[in-house]
Amino acid sequence: MKRLKTVATIVVGLLPLSSSMAGESVLVLGGGASFMPAYEGSSKYLFSPLIDLNYGYISDDYGVFSIGLEGAEWAIGITESLTFSSRIGYDAGRDEKIGILGSKNEDLKGMGDLDGSMTVGAEINYSIKDYQLYASVDMATSDRKYGGRDIGRTVNVELGGIGYYQINDKWDVEYTLATVWGNKAYNQAYFGVSKQQANRSRFNEYDAGSGFKDIHSGAILNYNINENMILYTGIGAYYLVGDAAKSSLTEQRLGWVGLGGIRYTF
Repeated sequence: MKRLKTVATIVVGLLPLSSSMAGESVLVLGGGASFMPAYEGSSKYLFSPLIDLNYGYISDDYGVFSIGLEGAEWAIGITESLTFSSRIGYDAGRDEKIGILGSKNEDLKGMGDLDGSMTVGAEINYSIKDYQLYASVDMATSDRKYGGRDIGRTVNVELGGIGYYQINDKWDVEYTLATVWGNKAYNQAYFGVSKQQANRSRFNEYDAGSGFKDIHSGAILNYNINENMILYTGIGAYYLVGDAAKSSLTEQRLGWVGLGGIRYTF
């Protein structure tokens, strides 16, 4: 599951202000931690650090440009409510030993490592007052091999909505509900088990086809210390569906995500 769409909405959020802020830039720095399943479908949970680093520039006539740890993005307002963005990112793949802090989870031992790939993507976003509806797509730029098989280029499509509620001058809430569709290559990469992998791991052979893989939602509570600094905490959940739910890798269809941290805007 993608991390809750907080930093990802910064660029889109700047677009309504672009006419009055043209030529200005925004730098977002932050850090925190998350608690989530070792991999989608796992029953084991891991702590991981979170780092926010995003720079955005509001141009005079060409929309908003941003670059950060998740990639580079260009967004332009088509109308007051409709926004289009294109981006370049990176799919880090998946290692059979998972984790950064402390001992690593080795439940995927024998599956091998899925190499990363650069990705290209696009998103259309429609705003209605304090709500945003969006559709986004990301495609790997290279064919990949995994488990002794050519899986091709992964493609995933996300459809969802984001809401915003202002409690008072200090507190506000962001919440989201979305679903993800993956092509055969994507679902095979993250939920399939090849014959080679079945022989080397504890999982049964499984072919995953294209289709929707999950429904996920989340909410983030923000505390605005001042106009530049925000403390946030959030909770999210996903529920695997389709071939992802039937995979021999899937120990639990329902997974939870918790996160918290601090963010500073210059």
